[in-house]
Amino acid sequence: MVFNGLWQTVQRAIESQEMTVRLIAILITMGACAALFAWLWHT
Repeated sequence: MVFNGLWQTVQRAIESQEMTVRLIAILITMGACAALFAWLWHT
């Protein structure tokens, strides 16, 4: 029972961490695209 609850907590932590990593990756990608677009627009 305790191990099962602990496993569910770990799974939730992993899922939330993956979501955070995914969100950070999306923000970095958007930032890179915006920087590239601004550089092309400025040139």
